[in-house]
Amino acid sequence: HVAIAAVASAVGFALSAWFTNPYLALAALALAFAGIKSTIAPLWALATAFLAGPAAAGGIALINSVGNLGGFFGPYIMGWLKTLTGNYSLGFAVLGGGLVMTAVLIAFMSRSVMVRDASAGAARLPPSTSRQPRVS
Repeated sequence: HVAIAAVASAVGFALSAWFTNPYLALAALALAFAGIKSTIAPLWALATAFLAGPAAAGGIALINSVGNLGGFFGPYIMGWLKTLTGNYSLGFAVLGGGLVMTAVLIAFMSRSVMVRDASAGAARLPPSTSRQPRVS
């Protein structure tokens, strides 16, 4: 779910950088906003999906710390890119690129977890349990 929402947000940022019509650019930014907001809840759940106990608390703290750093440095970077280029297009492209990287990383992480969970689940089955349906 995180990857799909991140890609939708990246598309919104890319379209907002590409459109010259302000109404279309605003609609694209609305898509980007909806995508980012849709990533929040599943992203927080990932820490407890991968980690347990004190490690989960550390993972949540790391997510929070990185988010706070992004909230601090993001506006400065966006302003610097606008000053450098004269518009916000490059800044939106950088935001979209970061979201595409997020989607790719999440997709690879979720595949490795599915493979790990599948192999662990198969190992936990008792020897007498059959995967074939019972026929009476």
